[in-house]
Amino acid sequence: MWAVPPEPAEPGEPVFHWVMRIALPIAAILTLIHLLRTSKDPSLREKLASIPPASDTVCPFCGATLLLLSSQASCPSCGILRA
Repeated sequence: MWAVPPEPAEPGEPVFHWVMRIALPIAAILTLIHLLRTSKDPSLREKLASIPPASDTVCPFCGATLLLLSSQASCPSCGILRA
C-alpha cells in the first residue's frame, strides 16, 4: 500500500491509500500483540498425562475377565494383550 500509482483512477483513491497505509500497520501490531498474549494450549504430553490408566477388568472384545499380570492384562479367551 505504500506504492502510490502515478495517476489515480478515481478522485477518492488517494484517501483510501492513506487510510490503508495507517490502518494496516496498526492492525498488524494489534494482531501480534493478541498472538503474544493469548494462552498456549497444553502440549500433547500434558494432555496424555491427564488421562487415567485403564482399569477395566473385562475384555472389550469377548467380555471375558482379564488376567492381570503386573502392568499388563491379557484375555484368556481371545488372547488380546493390554499394556
